[in-house]
Amino acid sequence: MEINIISNAFLALGQDLRLMIYYQVVQAWPMGIRPNELKQLLNIPQATLSFHLKHLLMAGFIDVEKEGTSLYYFAQKSMVKDLIQELQLIEDKLEPFSKETQAKPRIKVKI
Repeated sequence: MEINIISNAFLALGQDLRLMIYYQVVQAWPMGIRPNELKQLLNIPQATLSFHLKHLLMAGFIDVEKEGTSLYYFAQKSMVKDLIQELQLIEDKLEPFSKETQAKPRIKVKI
C-alpha cells in the first residue's frame, strides 16, 4: 500500500463525525444506507453529511450505488482489510523486540 493512501485513510477516519458516519454505514451492511437515514441518525445538515461522505468515498472506505432515485452507501471491506494488513506488517516488525532487546533510552536534554 502506498504511503499517501495510508495517510489519507487515517485522515479520513481521524475526524469524530466522519468516523461516526462510517460506523453507521458499517452497521447498515449489507443493505447499505441512504443519506437521509444517516442525516436523521446523526442529526446533521445535508451539506455536512455530503462533505464527510465525499472524504470517505475518496479514501476508499465506502462506495455508493444508485437504485432508482435513491443513493445507497456501503462499507468497502477491501480498504479496511488492506489497512489492517499494513498495520500488521508494522506490528510484525516490532514483535521481535522485548524489553531486554530494546535500545536504551536517550538522555533528554533541554535546549
